Amino acid sequence: MSWTYLIAATLFDVIATVYMKQSQGFSKLFPTFIAISTFGASIFLLALALQKLEVVPVYVIWVGLGTALITVLGILIYQEAVSTLKLVSVVLVIAGVIGISLSSTTFH
Repeated sequence: MSWTYLIAATLFDVIATVYMKQSQGFSKLFPTFIAISTFGASIFLLALALQKLEVVPVYVIWVGLGTALITVLGILIYQEAVSTLKLVSVVLVIAGVIGISLSSTTFH
């Protein structure tokens, strides 16, 4: 169940980031409400995941996977620039997540 909490925490964090962008500096009520509530849900689920899993792989997965997902969404939703460096960097982030996760006793 802890892995489910971690993946859900990551997805809520990504949703919160998208809505924070749409809130335009917290000036729009609905996106602001969604951003704040999903950030809260993300932190709550992260805390549940940390009850059984090690802190380093949990944090690396939460941040790394979230970074990769928000990069893809930024390109798809907000037409942010795509470059070779950006794509290689996302691949390196994912490789780092996998490497740190595999070195953890949580995965053994």
